Amino acid sequence: MRMNPNRNAKPVNARMILPVCAACVQSTMTSCDASSVITSLSPSSSCDASDLGKLMHDFSCSDPSMMNFPLLEETTRYYKETQEGVEYMCKAFEEVRNEGYARGMQQGMQQGMQQNAVSNIKTLMETMNWNPLQAMNALKIPADEQQTYEQLLKQ
Repeated sequence: MRMNPNRNAKPVNARMILPVCAACVQSTMTSCDASSVITSLSPSSSCDASDLGKLMHDFSCSDPSMMNFPLLEETTRYYKETQEGVEYMCKAFEEVRNEGYARGMQQGMQQGMQQNAVSNIKTLMETMNWNPLQAMNALKIPADEQQTYEQLLKQ
């Protein structure tokens, strides 16, 4: 998938677009671990006239002509106003939707199978007068999953 409307352009580095308002970023930065840093940005920050404030404005702006940064304006215009860009975005959102649907279906099926197994365990415990371990062994539930089912039985 092509992310830049200029076919010959190099990938865009955020540092090329915007010199960040260091004082504002430092005041809202918190470390999470050695590999990541989270920066909290809010439209009400005191950096509204800074480059960071202008970038925040551009990210919330629906009209490319109102944007402050030409590269962001050009890229937004490409994805909103050209046939190729609109088709790309439609395809990208369709892929995200399909991935979410598939993930949700998989999770739902797993939960359904778990609920069915719990129901079967309870049935065997009641009808055969077995303890949970005996019922799980009869259903051939792997030993490494039995603790999970014991927890589900307690709910």
